[in-house]
Amino acid sequence: MVNIHNIRRLMIDSEEYKERFNEIMSKVECNFIPVTIPPNIVDKCNKFAKDMQVAKSNEIQHQKDDGKRNLRQSGGKITEAAVANWLWCDNSVDYTIGDSSNYVGPDLKIKASFGMVDLYIKSSAYGTFPLVKPNPSSSEIICLRKYEGKKIVVLICGLATVDVLKQYTSKDYVKSPNVNPKLKIAFYGYKHLHFFKNRAELGVLIKKFGHYRNYRI
Repeated sequence: MVNIHNIRRLMIDSEEYKERFNEIMSKVECNFIPVTIPPNIVDKCNKFAKDMQVAKSNEIQHQKDDGKRNLRQSGGKITEAAVANWLWCDNSVDYTIGDSSNYVGPDLKIKASFGMVDLYIKSSAYGTFPLVKPNPSSSEIICLRKYEGKKIVVLICGLATVDVLKQYTSKDYVKSPNVNPKLKIAFYGYKHLHFFKNRAELGVLIKKFGHYRNYRI
C-alpha cells in the first residue's frame, strides 16, 4: 500500500517546490521590508522558546509534536520582535511563560493614534510557505525569516486579508507530513498581499482590513 505521507515528502523535497517558491519571490520580494534582529534579541527569543518547551511539556498537543516546536516558537517570537521593532513598539512583545491557553489571541497589541491594534502575524523560514488556518477570521501580517551568516533578517512581506488567506492556500505546499490539513494549510499568495512601505501605510490598511479598538476618552 502506498504511504500518502511519503508521497507528500517526495513532492515537497522536489525542485518543483523550490522553483515555485523562487518564482514567486522573484516577482514580489522587492516589496518586502527587511529588519535585522540584534543578537541579544535573538538570544532572548531562543531562551523564551526553551522555557516554553519546558512549561508545555505536559500538554497533549506538545507531546504529539514532531520535535520542531522549539524552532517554531523561537522563529515566531523572533518575527514578533522584528515587527515590534519596526513599529517602534519593542515593549509590546510578550515574553511571559505559561500554558498555551493563556496565549490565544493577537501576537502583538499595539497602541496607535486611532486605537489599540491587534496584530496577527504568520511567518516561516525563507524557502518555505507559512501555515495558516483554512478558515481564518483575521488578517495576518506575513513574514519570512532569512538567515544570512550569523544574522537573522526578518522580511515583513505585507498584509494578507481574510479573503486572500482563504483563496491562496494549498495542501501541496505543506512541509511536514504531521500537519493536519483540517487545522493548517500553506499560504502562497504573496503577490496578492497588500504591501506597505511605512507605518502610516500599514495604519491605513489596518483601519480597512485589521482589528482595532477605538480609545474611550
